[in-house]
Amino acid sequence: MKRFAWLPAVLLLGLGVATPARATVTAAVAIAPIPKPPADSNLQQDEVFDLIIRLNNASTGPDIGTYIPATLKAGAKIDVILACKETNCTTPLPGTLTFQNPGGNGCVSNVTGVASCVATTPNLVVLTIDQDIVLPAFPTSIDIATIRLKATAPVTNPVSGAFNLVANTEDILNIQACTVQDGCVNAGAAGTTPFTFPGGTTTPTPTPTRTPTPTPTPTRTPTPTPTPTPTPTPPPTITPTPSPTPVKTPTPTPKPTPTPRPTPSATGGPPCEDGNGDGKRDCEAGNPYKSEQGISTATVPPGMTLNPGKTGQWLWGTYYDVRPVKNVSTGATDPQDVNIQILNTNPRSSNFDCWNPNGGIIARVRFRESKTSREVLDFDIILSCAEVWTAKIELRPGESLPTIVSNDPIRIATSDTQFTTGPALAAGKQFTLPAGLEPEDVQRGYFEVVAEEALPCEPIDCEVDPSGDVWNRLPAEFRTPTNSLAAEVILIRVAAGVSHIYNAEAVTRYVAAGGGSVLAPPSTGAPNVVSCVAAGSEDCVEQMDFILSKSRAMAQYDLENTTGGSTRVVFTLPTKNYHCALNGSQTDFNGVPSDPFSCQGEDTALAEVGGEQIGCVPYNRLEDYLEGDDIFSPGADASICKLPREMSIVAVVADDSATSNAVTSVSDELINVTTLPREHLSGWVDFNLVRDPAISGGVTGETTWESWTPNCLVAGQFHALNGVDVNLLGAPYGGFYGLPVLSLTLQEYVNANLAPSGVYGGTIPTPNEVDLIDSKGPPA
Repeated sequence: MKRFAWLPAVLLLGLGVATPARATVTAAVAIAPIPKPPADSNLQQDEVFDLIIRLNNASTGPDIGTYIPATLKAGAKIDVILACKETNCTTPLPGTLTFQNPGGNGCVSNVTGVASCVATTPNLVVLTIDQDIVLPAFPTSIDIATIRLKATAPVTNPVSGAFNLVANTEDILNIQACTVQDGCVNAGAAGTTPFTFPGGTTTPTPTPTRTPTPTPTPTRTPTPTPTPTPTPTPPPTITPTPSPTPVKTPTPTPKPTPTPRPTPSATGGPPCEDGNGDGKRDCEAGNPYKSEQGISTATVPPGMTLNPGKTGQWLWGTYYDVRPVKNVSTGATDPQDVNIQILNTNPRSSNFDCWNPNGGIIARVRFRESKTSREVLDFDIILSCAEVWTAKIELRPGESLPTIVSNDPIRIATSDTQFTTGPALAAGKQFTLPAGLEPEDVQRGYFEVVAEEALPCEPIDCEVDPSGDVWNRLPAEFRTPTNSLAAEVILIRVAAGVSHIYNAEAVTRYVAAGGGSVLAPPSTGAPNVVSCVAAGSEDCVEQMDFILSKSRAMAQYDLENTTGGSTRVVFTLPTKNYHCALNGSQTDFNGVPSDPFSCQGEDTALAEVGGEQIGCVPYNRLEDYLEGDDIFSPGADASICKLPREMSIVAVVADDSATSNAVTSVSDELINVTTLPREHLSGWVDFNLVRDPAISGGVTGETTWESWTPNCLVAGQFHALNGVDVNLLGAPYGGFYGLPVLSLTLQEYVNANLAPSGVYGGTIPTPNEVDLIDSKGPPA
């Protein structure tokens, strides 16, 4: 019996040199039924079925929505990897399926241009193209070949028998789309489809025909409200594909050759291995946060990890803000700028231990506004080994939107073999204003830095130039970026003389070892959280939620009049936008809950809720708090705090503290401690991220995995990971209490000895706790 399932693949193309990428080719490979589609992809022992290699071309010309033909070029090869544990094929499963040669050229059928279908290894079938094959424009597809396969050895781990069949072109030059006015671009194709083969019978049993939903062609565009997949078969994940690749790349004027020094290899070994023959050790093997295996279990490989060392492939910049802040000494509002410094921590010279000849990095820098986390600007930077990229964000006089300025170059052109950089931000680039929002929403927010692809340690002339450089791209097998990005952020008010400095949070293993490039065109929304190529969980958002989850945050405050103190606490919920949809006017989230968020915003229908509600208990330094009926400290009657935005600011104030009230205009929520018993205006606030007073009715005494919550908690911010375990330092976990959150405490003091003003202070990482549930589930 023959069965049908979709195997989607994505080709990313761009036309022209001076214009942004505008053409996208989408290819699909399908398993087609004969004689009667469709059926399911649950295989049985010794079942023989046919696999159709189908290409769908969605190339577009310079006019949006105008589809054009493309060409699969002579000399191309398409690899069909028959069975893999993961969608990125980190773990092949040879012997699961076997190729059945029908004779002739090895294809059951094929179009002109396909020379042969040959099994080169037990787990790999290669289609060789000897003539150009025209791919008709969308919506017409073309089936270029059919191969025959047999289900041979069942998959025993996992017990569901789930595995993936993966197909891809061997080179990113294999497919070409052209227009007269813009020339040609090239790209490759890749795709995957899930199967189950959990052990079977000796005699194939016919399966009743039923109609599944075809797997959609995946994109790297995030969906605002991901829906958990209830079945054990993981959803398809696209294999990383190259970015748009204009052919006509300008050639810069050659620069003088610098003083000779060790030349990085463009084709050296994988990062931190002794591929360059220098005899140095693997620098990440002993680091559980960076190494491929971490501290792993027998059944749960390590996924993404929040690295306490603050270096990784993904950086979270918790907070930027260019709004003026009132100066309590002068009464004026002081302009506020934000300086960003992004570092590649890979050493530059082979004289250093752990030098990596392929330690250069191209990274996406993306800024998100504070209210709904929509993108307001993104671009790519390239960092050579040991290089720092810097920029300033400012609110220019007379303007309402922030502008970013940098004398350091960014990527301005891409080809299949090279990147070119130039100082495109030297004159400044203004942020955009998403529909439904106000400029004030964009004047503050957060940002992310995503390592997309590894590069040689230095540009082709081995010297970094502020006017720009040309970088050779590495072979595909060496493009996995290293876990070596770090960033420092400085919010500075020059007129007040105060600065707030913090290090960005860092996530490692966003791209697992061997995962390759995740480069994507700017303004496509990718790469983002859902684009990860990580082991240990099929759901990237689940992994990021897990590693950012916190059950409590504890911020100290000081509002003393003798020192002129003020305190603000920043809470950023960087994954809320992946769970919550916007309302029809796009002014805020729509208030439809999606675990672990209530998805309320300050402008939603339940405006009185005012966002994600959390418990907050303010104490003074002598443990006094706002008492309720509970005689035990810390008491059960918590105050209610609200986080109305993706990035919210909570200020602690007192009526008789002028300096604390000076920051209310730049805060979203106020905790007033005026009525606290005290000898002084200082203490701390216990933020309970598990308790959401907006969600009524606790669930107590339950023992089921999905519904259990302990006494004194309410349902809503317990989050099970769809039955998928996540590895944390050698222990498997399946859920958490609280919210995925980033947090900083901003403390300032006024120096009365300086005239007319003087402010000092700094930024403190907010202490926090996590509450994780192990894979066995909650206690009975």
